[in-house]
Amino acid sequence: MKNQYVILTGSKNNAGDYLIKYRAKKLFYKLRADREIVDYDGWKPFTQDQLAEINQSKALILLGGPSLQNKMRKNIYPMTANLDDITVPIVMLGVGYKGVQGTFEETRAYQLDTLSLELLRRVNDSGVTSAVRDYHTLNVLQHYGLDNFIMAGCPALYSLDHLYGAFSPAEKINKVCFSMGVSYIRSRSMGIQMRGILSQISEINGFKPEVLFHHSIDDSNPQQSEFIKWLEKNNIPYRDISGSENDLISAYSDCDLHVGY
Repeated sequence: MKNQYVILTGSKNNAGDYLIKYRAKKLFYKLRADREIVDYDGWKPFTQDQLAEINQSKALILLGGPSLQNKMRKNIYPMTANLDDITVPIVMLGVGYKGVQGTFEETRAYQLDTLSLELLRRVNDSGVTSAVRDYHTLNVLQHYGLDNFIMAGCPALYSLDHLYGAFSPAEKINKVCFSMGVSYIRSRSMGIQMRGILSQISEINGFKPEVLFHHSIDDSNPQQSEFIKWLEKNNIPYRDISGSENDLISAYSDCDLHVGY
């Protein structure tokens, strides 16, 4: 048995996913400096070598993101066809559900298929308490009779340099950053709402908010292209910060106020 954890992460493109992994690793190094961290891509099935590495570890940790979904075993954590191939505890940290309405009524009707519930029961019965990122997710799990979970927030929230200090607002707001999210790609009304907010910000003291795309700019995406054309027409600067946590941290460290989704 090796003194290590294996973590499964979803960091493909979205800068926020990279931040989750970055902050989680900081937490591990702070709280369990005796453990090495082995990082695997969560969306890929395990190779035989990876499975052997996992089974020599202290635990397999499913890390962050809105991965509590119907068909999560098929689409998000393919891992291995037979969960019994994994002989170590499977634990969750910072995982969230992917609801649309964001109501507690929705959580009681949230659908999870048989294979997903098999994984969640394995996590629930691991002997280790898992942590989810919000109370809506906790409510989903409790509705299915899964009670070995607590709400601890997203790992991205845990900036250790600021965790115990008082909040110090900027004395003067000179730069505003606006994060896009992805909802506007699926919802035209959300895109209209975003344009309205950006227009209102631009009317305050002549601010020109910088728009930050956490997901990569894709010229083949018509909704994204339409939004970018609107930004350019209104002389609103924008930047692609996808692909790593470094650009995200740098961008938001350089602004006085963050507005977004």
